[in-house]
Amino acid sequence: MRCKYSCTLARTDDWWERKVLSKPGVAALYRNPDGIAEGYLLYEAADRKMRIHEWVHTTETARAALWSFIGNHDSMIDQLVMMARRTMTCLSCCRSRGSSKSCCLISCRIVDVERFIEPYSFAASEREDVLAIRVEDERADWNDGWFRLTIPANGRSALVERTEMAAPGIPRLRATFRHGLQCSPEDDVRQRSPL
Repeated sequence: MRCKYSCTLARTDDWWERKVLSKPGVAALYRNPDGIAEGYLLYEAADRKMRIHEWVHTTETARAALWSFIGNHDSMIDQLVMMARRTMTCLSCCRSRGSSKSCCLISCRIVDVERFIEPYSFAASEREDVLAIRVEDERADWNDGWFRLTIPANGRSALVERTEMAAPGIPRLRATFRHGLQCSPEDDVRQRSPL
């Protein structure tokens, strides 16, 4: 199955044979009612552990079907091991609360801070919000500095502008964040002290 999928590459048949199909285990393929492949798992199950080597889905239906496939193996496995995107959840297939461990193996570089942030949407609120962030980038001086994010009340794409501003002093920082942060009792005592 070749398809456009988040962060994957076009693969040759030789690559599939050497890198994917040579791994131990089997493939589970999801096809939609029209018979078109929309997702697959490459996995192995042994010693009550299922290890997923690769997971691809192109539709939400395929994603749910693959999780259902895994969930249907609950009598054979006690542990599921896979590399997953942070947004992947398996709550629909879990019958009991388990533990998870996440680790980051891939990094990326933000080449243009302004263009990176602008398309993101934020939670809607009752008013426009303004946020200043400081970026330090020794390799890309155009990213280095303060950026002012103006987020409209509807939360849709922030306006990002480079700004010249000094780091806020503690009193200003405290006033800015006081309403949004939960303080520990020790922090509260420090805030009330004259120092």
